[in-house]
Amino acid sequence: MSDFIPLSDAIPISIWQPQIRDGGLYFVRLQPTALGDHYAKRLVIPAHKAAGVRRICFFGESVAAGYLYAPHVTPAKLLQQQLSIIDQTLEVIDLARTNETLSSLLDTVAASRQLQPDVWVIFVGNNWNLLETPQASPYYPSIATRQAVGVVLEHGGMAQLVAETRRQRLGQAAATLQQIAEWAQSTDIRVVLVIPAVNLADWESRQPVQWLPEQQVGRWYALLAQTHADLDNRRWDAALQSAELMQKLDGGNCPTTHRLIATAQQGRADFSAAREA
Repeated sequence: MSDFIPLSDAIPISIWQPQIRDGGLYFVRLQPTALGDHYAKRLVIPAHKAAGVRRICFFGESVAAGYLYAPHVTPAKLLQQQLSIIDQTLEVIDLARTNETLSSLLDTVAASRQLQPDVWVIFVGNNWNLLETPQASPYYPSIATRQAVGVVLEHGGMAQLVAETRRQRLGQAAATLQQIAEWAQSTDIRVVLVIPAVNLADWESRQPVQWLPEQQVGRWYALLAQTHADLDNRRWDAALQSAELMQKLDGGNCPTTHRLIATAQQGRADFSAAREA
């Protein structure tokens, strides 16, 4: 890529807008408010990098942006500090943001080529369940989409809805990463893909069962107590049986039941079934 980009050809990089300053191209953002915003605090990024400098553009979601610690501590700042100990010619440009989606990530990565990066570090995955398939939710504003979700639930239950949204989500992620790979190959940019750690073994979010007809809520909670008692006493088969009865009552629509089945299967050393649950 040429060192010089005329302002007429420059495009914004996320919220950083192109400007000419002192005869050079810079990307400038507004001053953040007292409470901060979704983006890195750096106000001005020069398009041209100094001689001998190698640039790392850092992208990602809230974890990558240092959510709840930013702007004082962010992964990009820590990466810069650690790399500077090894090599003073490495520069980290923080382009991570909270509530990042695959589509806006792709736009930002594409626009970042104006910064002449040598490496793209892409730290993504946490938001894919929440933000990438909102149309699978009954709260999606489109009436037709909500009706389609209802049809899937009626004929295939929650399992079919989960399978369909997983297919859509992974397809979109694969297409995004493939496009980034093609850009990287054509411009000789190295890519480091960072996958967020997920701890399913030690973290859970217990949720109550939804309304069930004909006194089945009481039956569900009785089975819940029995399942916990069986788990506490390491009666794994009995716990699995009780949890599966719970799942028949709630139709697989309560995450608590899936969690109990996973715990029982883990106790039985059936780790494949535990992971699936």
